[in-house]
Amino acid sequence: MHDSLHHTCQWGATAPFGAGPLETGMRRLSLDDNDAKARQWFVDETRALGCTEHIVDELGNTFAIRPGRHSGPPTAMGSHLDTQPGPGGRYDGILGVHAGVEALRVMKENNVETHYPVCVVNWTNEEGARFPYSVMASSVWAGLLGKEEAWAIREVPSLATDPSSPKTVKQELKRIGWLGPAKCDYREVPLGAHFELHIEQGPVLEREGKKIGVVLGGQAYRWFTLEIGGQEAHTGATPYANRADALQAAARIIVMSKAKAGEHQGLCSTGVLSLQPGSTNTIPGKVVMSLDIRHQDEAVVGAIEEAIRNEADAIAESEGGCTLSWRLDSDSKAPKFDAACIQAVKDSATEAVGRDKWMELRSGAGHDTFAASTRCPATMIFVPSKGGISHNEKEYTSKEDCAIGAQVLLGAVLRYDAHRAGAGSFSGSGRPSTKGSARQMHTWASIGRRAFSTSAASRLQGREGTGQQGPSANGGDAAPPKQKDTRPFAKRYPPVLKQPEAKVFDQPAVANPLETAEAHIRFRKQSKIGLGIALGLAVVGGIAYLSIGVAHAEELPLVGREAEQRKLLEAKPFNVKGLELAHEEMEKRINEAQKGQGNGSYAVLAVKRSTTIAKAVALCVWDYRKTLNQKYADSKEEQEALRQCHLRSAHRVLKALQENGGLYIKLGQHISSVILLPEEWTNTMKPLQDQNTPTPLPELEAMFRSETGWTFAEAFSEIDAKPIGVASLAQVHRAIDRKTGQALAVKLMHPEVERFSHVDMQTVNVLVKWVKKVFPQFEFTWLAEEMNDNMPLEMDFRHEAQNAQRADKDFAHYRKTSVYIPKVPWVFKRAMAMEFIDGRRPDDLAYLAEHDIDRNRVSQELSRVFAQMLYLHGFFHADPHGGNVLIRPSKDHKGSRSPYNFEVVLLDHGLYFDIDQELRTNYARFWLSLMSRSTPKVSAERRKYAKLVANIDDDLYPILESAITGRSGLEGSDPANPNGVQGKARASSILDMETGSEMSDDEQNHIRKTVMEKEGLFLSILDLLRRVPRRMLMVLKLNDLSRSLDASLHTTHGPTRPFIILARYCALAVWNDDQQRLSRRWKDARWTETFSVLGDYVASFYRYLWFYRGLSFFEAVSDVRARARKIFSFSRAFAGAMSLAEARRASSGLGEQAVRKMKEDEDQRRAREEVERDEQE
Repeated sequence: MHDSLHHTCQWGATAPFGAGPLETGMRRLSLDDNDAKARQWFVDETRALGCTEHIVDELGNTFAIRPGRHSGPPTAMGSHLDTQPGPGGRYDGILGVHAGVEALRVMKENNVETHYPVCVVNWTNEEGARFPYSVMASSVWAGLLGKEEAWAIREVPSLATDPSSPKTVKQELKRIGWLGPAKCDYREVPLGAHFELHIEQGPVLEREGKKIGVVLGGQAYRWFTLEIGGQEAHTGATPYANRADALQAAARIIVMSKAKAGEHQGLCSTGVLSLQPGSTNTIPGKVVMSLDIRHQDEAVVGAIEEAIRNEADAIAESEGGCTLSWRLDSDSKAPKFDAACIQAVKDSATEAVGRDKWMELRSGAGHDTFAASTRCPATMIFVPSKGGISHNEKEYTSKEDCAIGAQVLLGAVLRYDAHRAGAGSFSGSGRPSTKGSARQMHTWASIGRRAFSTSAASRLQGREGTGQQGPSANGGDAAPPKQKDTRPFAKRYPPVLKQPEAKVFDQPAVANPLETAEAHIRFRKQSKIGLGIALGLAVVGGIAYLSIGVAHAEELPLVGREAEQRKLLEAKPFNVKGLELAHEEMEKRINEAQKGQGNGSYAVLAVKRSTTIAKAVALCVWDYRKTLNQKYADSKEEQEALRQCHLRSAHRVLKALQENGGLYIKLGQHISSVILLPEEWTNTMKPLQDQNTPTPLPELEAMFRSETGWTFAEAFSEIDAKPIGVASLAQVHRAIDRKTGQALAVKLMHPEVERFSHVDMQTVNVLVKWVKKVFPQFEFTWLAEEMNDNMPLEMDFRHEAQNAQRADKDFAHYRKTSVYIPKVPWVFKRAMAMEFIDGRRPDDLAYLAEHDIDRNRVSQELSRVFAQMLYLHGFFHADPHGGNVLIRPSKDHKGSRSPYNFEVVLLDHGLYFDIDQELRTNYARFWLSLMSRSTPKVSAERRKYAKLVANIDDDLYPILESAITGRSGLEGSDPANPNGVQGKARASSILDMETGSEMSDDEQNHIRKTVMEKEGLFLSILDLLRRVPRRMLMVLKLNDLSRSLDASLHTTHGPTRPFIILARYCALAVWNDDQQRLSRRWKDARWTETFSVLGDYVASFYRYLWFYRGLSFFEAVSDVRARARKIFSFSRAFAGAMSLAEARRASSGLGEQAVRKMKEDEDQRRAREEVERDEQE
C-alpha cells in the first residue's frame, strides 16, 4: 500500500522541499490531467483485484465493486484522490482510497468471500479547491446538491488554466473523459454503508498518544463568498476621509469574524482573498474573500453568521460607504454517524491496537462521509498526522500508522458485513458476540498473513504460535485450532474461493469515452511541438499520418468493400461529369498529387507559411506601437491616425491570410463576423467570406485514396468535377454511390488543411502570446483558444457525423417539425458521404417564390429551430450561415413532419456546442428582461444576468447589450449616454425597436462613432471579448448569424417577430427550470414554507403564460401585417408597371434584395479602393 500510494503521487508531485525522494507536495486538482491519470490507475488496479463492476456516474464518482455471496448494496470504503493546490500533501484523502484498495488486495489474496458486495469509491472534488464546493459529488449523490448546479460550478480563476475563461465541472468531466453514464443518485447506486480512513484530526491523536480515532460525527459549517466594493483611487492623492478602501473593510471584517466566532466557541477562517486592481499605488476597489464558519451545533453556526453579518454591514458602510454582498457556497449540517458502524470500528481498533490506544473524536473538517451518512450508515477512522499538519506539502503519516489504519478499516468493514448478514452483533467489548451461526463474523486479525509489513501489523495479525490453520482445501470452514485458543469465542475462517478466471475487457475503463475529449487531448499534445522543430515535426507527422487507420463514427455504418469486390468494381464504368481529362492523364495527376502530399517539402512550406503570417503580425505590432506612442494636436487627428493604422494592419493580415489559405481563411472569416471590432478590420476581411479556392479533383482523389483505401471509381459510379460548395476546410461534390445508386453529397477535406494545421495553430498561439506581451491591453487570447478548441473537431468529419446524429435525435421527439438532418451513410476523418439534398439557400427568394414558399414563414421557422436548439436542447449549431441551411419543398418527400410546405435542412454539423442548463436559463432570463419595459427593477435584472452569463460588470454592460441584441442599446443601458441614435430617446425594450433584428445604417454609424470617440472603449471591447466565457462567444456568434439570415429574407412580418419567437422559447426554458427548482424546494420545505413555495409557483406560471401564451396574440397580429404588406407591395408594383411579373417580383422581396446587393457591392468597392489608396500612400 505504501509503495502504491507514493507511486500514484507521481501524478501531481510538486518541487521537493527536502532531500528525500518522497519529500514533495502534491497539486492534483480535481478533474485536471493528473487526476485523470490517477483515476485510470484506480480502475485498473481495482479491476485486477477482483472488482467485476465499475460504475462511473455523471459527476465522475467511481464505484469499484467486488461481488459478495448475496446481492445488495455494497459496503463502501471511500475517499478522494484530489488534493489542495497549496501544494497539498500525499496523505489527505489519498490514503483513504489506497487503504480501500489494499483491503481488496488482502481479501483477494486470502480468498475472502463477504456476505454482501464490497466497494471502494473515489469521490469527485472533495477538496472544493479548483471548483469551489467541497464534498461536491458526494453531495450530488446524496441529493443535497443538484446535478445541474454542480455541473455549472466554474473553476476558481486563480486555479484555472485560463483565468479569463474558467471552465465548468461538466466541461472538464467531458474533457478528461469521466462524464459517466450512470445517474449520480443514491437510489441509482445505493450503498449499504460507508467507511472512510483519514488523517485530518489535527494534533489530537499525536498529543494523546493514540493510534486510532473513532469518529462519532462532525462539525456543521457554512462557506460564504463575500464581495466588497469600494472606489479605486490614487493612494497619494486621496485622504483617508475620502477613501472607500475595500481591502481595509475586508481586513476589519476578517478580524471581527474571528472574534465573533470565538465568543460562541466556534471557528471562522478566511482562506481565499483576491483584490482589484492589484496596483501598489491604487486603493483597492474590489475584494472577494471567503468565510468558513464551523461549530458542532448548526444552530450556533447560524448565530455566528448572524453576528458577523450585523457587524460586517456596519464596517463596510463606515469605510467610505463600501458595498458588501454575501453568497452562500456550502451549508453542511453537523453529521451524526451510525452506532453500528461506530461499534464495528471500535471493535476492530480494540483488536488491532488494544482499548487504550484508540479514542473517540469529532471531525472538524468536512468529508464525503458527511454526505454519505445522510443516505446510508457511515462513520470515519482517523490516524495520526505528524504535528497535526494537513493541507500542506509536509503532512506525514508514518508507514506503521498507515498500515494500522488500513487494518482497522478492513476489520470494521468485515465486521459490519457480518452484522448486515445477521452472522454477528456488537457487544461493545471489542469482540463480536455469536448467534450460534455456523459462520461466525470474520475478524481481521486472522485474515491478513501478508498485508502490512510493519512491526505493529505483524504483531497484531501474525499469531503464528497459535497454530491456527488456513481455510480447508474443499472450501468449507477451517478445522478448529490445534492449540488452545485463549480468546472467549470460537474462530471461523471464510470459505476458500476458486481463483477467478482472467477477464478480458475490450472496452475502456470509462464507459463510452467522448471522442470529442480525445480529439482535444490529441490536438493539444501535437500543438506543443514548437516552430523551431518544424522539420522533425514533418518527419514524425508523415510517419504518423501514413499509419492512421480507418475509423468510423460510433453507431454509423461504414460501407465496406472486400478486396475481391474491388476488382469487379474497377471494371465497371465510371463517369466524371464536367471533367475534360483523359483517364490516363487523371491517373498521372493523382500519382503526382500523392507524391506531393508526402514529399519532403513540408518543412520548407511550413516555415514559409509561418514566416508570412509572423511578418504581417510583426509589422502590425510595430505600426500600432508607433501610432499609439505618437503625440497628436487633437483627438480628431488621433482618431484618424488610428483608423489609418487599422486599415494598414488589416490589409497586411488579409494578404497573409489569402496567401496561406486553409485555417487562416477560417480565422479571417471569424474576424469579419465580430461586429464589435473596428469596421476597418471587419470590412477588410469580408472578401474572405466567399474567397475559397477549390482543390483540383486529382489532388482530392489522392487524399481520398490514402484516407479510405478506395478509388473514386470503386466508391462512385459518377461524380461531378465541379464542386457544389467550397469552404475554407473542405469542398463538396455530388456523386452517385456505386453500390446503392444513392445520390450523395461527398465532403472532402482540402489536403493542405490538415497537413499544415498543427504548425499553423502553433504559429497563431505564439503570435497571440507575443502580441499580448508587447501590448498587454490588446488581448486576443480568446481568438487563439477558439481555434485551438474547435479546429481539431471541425477537421474530423467523424465528429461532425456524431453531431448530426445527436441533432437528429434532439428533433426526433417532435411530432411536427420542419427540421431535416441529412443521413450519413459512411464517414472517415477527412471524407464523408451525406444524403444529397436538392434545395436552395434561404436567401434565394426566386426559388422560394417559384415553389410558393412564404419567406416570412421561413424566417420564423429558422428563429424557432435555433431557439429550440439553444434554450431547450442545450446543444446548438454554432455556424448557421446561409450556406449551411437549405430550404426544400416538403410535398415531394414522404414522411415529412413539416407543418408547412417546406423543410429546413441543416448542413455542416462540424461546429456544435453544449450549453449547460444554468447558463442557458440565465441567458433566457436575460433576454426576457430585455423584452420587458425598462424600470429600475428590470435594469437591475439585466445587469444581474449579464454578470452571470458573461462575467462582466456594469462598466462593460452597454457593450455586451449591443453585442447580444445587435442594437445600439436600450433605455438605461448607458447612464453616461442616455440618448440613442441621432439624439433620440432609447427604446424601453427590444419589442419597442423600430427596425427589429436588422440594425439600421444610422445605428451602425452610431455604434462605430461611439467606439472610435469614447476614450478607451476599443480596449474595453477587447476586455469584453477576453472576459466573456467561450460558450457565450459562440452564442453571440449564433445570434449574429441568425439575425443575418432573417435580414437576408427581407421579411414583411414586422421588426419584432423574431424576438417574439425567441421570447416564447426563453419563457419555456425558464418555466422548465423553475419547475425543477420549485419541486426540490417543495420536497425539502417545512409546512410553514409551503405557502411561499406555492406563491412562487403561481408567480412563475403567470410569467410563463404572459410570455409563452400571451405573445401568441402578437404573432397573429404580425401574420396579418405580413400579408397586408405583401398585398400592398404587389398592388403598388402592379399599378406602377402594369405587369404581373413585376408585381410578383416586388411581393417576393426580390426588388429589395437587388437594391441591398447593389449597396453591399458598392460598399465593398469603396473599401477596396480605400485600402489600395492607403497602401499606395
